Amino acid sequence: ALPIYMLSMLMAARDEDGSRMNDRQIRDEVMTFFVAGHETTTHLLGNGFYALFSNPAAITAYKENPALTASIVDEMARFDGSVPRSWRINKDDVSIAGQTITKGSMVLPMLASANHDPKVFDDPDAFNIKRDSKKHLAFGKGVHVCLGAPLARIEGQEILKTLFELKPKLEITADLADLNWRKDV
Repeated sequence: ALPIYMLSMLMAARDEDGSRMNDRQIRDEVMTFFVAGHETTTHLLGNGFYALFSNPAAITAYKENPALTASIVDEMARFDGSVPRSWRINKDDVSIAGQTITKGSMVLPMLASANHDPKVFDDPDAFNIKRDSKKHLAFGKGVHVCLGAPLARIEGQEILKTLFELKPKLEITADLADLNWRKDV
């Protein structure tokens, strides 16, 4: 029901001048929802499980305290989230570190870099499932927050719990360094 509702909302939506989206714009939005709802969660879990299985102490800590599930998923997102950057168009002139970015300029915030800021996170390059990672920007922030963030968190938590319920002795025997990474285009 939700996809039909969302599609209906897209078709009925009007811009400030009263115009509606054309068929191509609606199709593009639907494709964005599909990709955002699948690709990003897949990459979040792939990157996150790589970090988790690269850290046997984290696996032991999780097995001893399954209540860490939500914390682990947020740390997975913070540590190596699925969206390392996100294009934006600057709404107003702004000065940052002595540089002026003019209204209408295209900017590329580096979310992955922000998620490793030592001013925000102690020892940011360590994968720490016990840290408070809720300040991460992996799902964006404010008007740019990911609509699917709550679902991605729930999916991540359920998959993590199910994985260790079904395979409690799961371990990676291959050299994790030999994994093939998807090319970022």
